[in-house]
Amino acid sequence: VNYIATLTSEPPNTHVNNFTGKLTLPPVHEGARSEHTPLDIENVLLRGAVLRNTEWVIGLACFTGADTKLVMNSVATPSKFSQLDMLINRTVTLVFMIMIVCVFCLGAAASAVNHQHFEELWYAGYSRDLTEPWPYFNLEGSSYIENPVWEDK
Repeated sequence: VNYIATLTSEPPNTHVNNFTGKLTLPPVHEGARSEHTPLDIENVLLRGAVLRNTEWVIGLACFTGADTKLVMNSVATPSKFSQLDMLINRTVTLVFMIMIVCVFCLGAAASAVNHQHFEELWYAGYSRDLTEPWPYFNLEGSSYIENPVWEDK
């Protein structure tokens, strides 16, 4: 026995309280007309619904997957970060990057200046001239202190 029914309904939508459709059943015997049964929201069980106190039921899945009314009504979870939090995070990242650039630029500049003015760094006690005494050994009574031995690499 071939029993083929047809469901004609509205396209999937987000209206949970509305449904319009028609169930067309095949003729009971040859030569008879098909039966049309109107369907409304009273004939629909939404996803997750439980049917109780019923001996039997004939069911038909009309919309599944992403087309269900409940899935179409669900929205993406909003971000837990406020706009101010995101702005502060971007600002802190920007300040951090600027600080890194400044450290590298100032480090390179300090290295170049120290190399250029190496002879003038009297407070560090460095000198390229091995015969010259240390600047702070030029005090009275300190002439007997020998010059340090510089290691050249």
